[in-house]
Amino acid sequence: MQPASLSSLLLLTVAYMSVYCIYKIYTVKKGETMHLQLSLGNPLPFYEQVEEQIKQKIITGELKAGESLPSIRTLARDLTTSVITIKRAYQELEGGGWIYTRPGLGTFVCAVDPEQIKREALSRIAEALRTALAEAEMGGLNPEQVLRLLEKMISERSRQ
Repeated sequence: MQPASLSSLLLLTVAYMSVYCIYKIYTVKKGETMHLQLSLGNPLPFYEQVEEQIKQKIITGELKAGESLPSIRTLARDLTTSVITIKRAYQELEGGGWIYTRPGLGTFVCAVDPEQIKREALSRIAEALRTALAEAEMGGLNPEQVLRLLEKMISERSRQ
């Protein structure tokens, strides 16, 4: 096996006789890496997995404004997925104002507005709450019980 610093590292984790996850380390700049994970066990399509992970790296500052991203072809090859998959992820990111492309120069991270990060966080929280409410319903809990639980969690967190 070649060292990870010289080439991409592909690790297949096999569980229960089927491929569970594909982990990929992709070198963005010499000496730096961007970790992306594509999982066959994740219900999201691969393009959304790539999109969400790149968004997360921008939000956390792992990818900074103006930093270049790998080309569509390079990332598709390194993640062993279709060029169409990566192109769709980049289109979604560009449409959302997360990245921009300059023909002949490449794809770069946009300076992200703090309000955009708040909107993204609210969107994720809303989705998580929808899931939690569905789970509560299946468990026979009513909305008031869920609300009390959330208030208790907020109270405990504010004491920390």
